[in-house]
Amino acid sequence: MAAHTPGPWEAKRLDAAHLIIQSAERGTVARTTVPINATKAEIYANALALAAVPELIVALRDLLMCIEVDDLIPQSVSYMRQAHAALIKAGDSALRRP
Repeated sequence: MAAHTPGPWEAKRLDAAHLIIQSAERGTVARTTVPINATKAEIYANALALAAVPELIVALRDLLMCIEVDDLIPQSVSYMRQAHAALIKAGDSALRRP
């Protein structure tokens, strides 16, 4: 499996019907069509989630490594903060900061 385009990614409104996800390093990563009947809030939430993909992958990978390897438990707070920041970028406000 190929690796994804390195982050960070940013979501931008291209026009009334399209969003683009961009990498500062490599330009456009994806172009999406805005769903018919989507609210502005839903469009924005989708864009935030897509732009947060690289950070979410790294944070989840680090958390799993921390859980699976006992001697990395002291680093878990750092990994939890990283995961929390990625979830906030994705628009998730349901979690409380550790």
